[in-house]
Amino acid sequence: LERAGSTNNIVDTVNYGHVFEEVRRAVEAAEFNLLEGLASDIARLVLFKFRVEKVRVLATKRPNDLVKNMDSVTVDIMRVQRNQQYV
Repeated sequence: LERAGSTNNIVDTVNYGHVFEEVRRAVEAAEFNLLEGLASDIARLVLFKFRVEKVRVLATKRPNDLVKNMDSVTVDIMRVQRNQQYV
């Protein structure tokens, strides 16, 4: 994405509409017990399907049963791809 920042050309970036649709399909097709699992699956999908080097995923949950005075919890992960390996 560094190149896209320099060129300001859409062909040098990821199509975020495509990313959104792929993530939506994957999330709707699976069941997750933990936010960590959800975030990891999204990161893996984006790294390999869209061939980016690094991805950061924030997954937020707003359940009704959270502790008083807390309206959400968030998992924040970053994953890197090196030589086709998920790190």
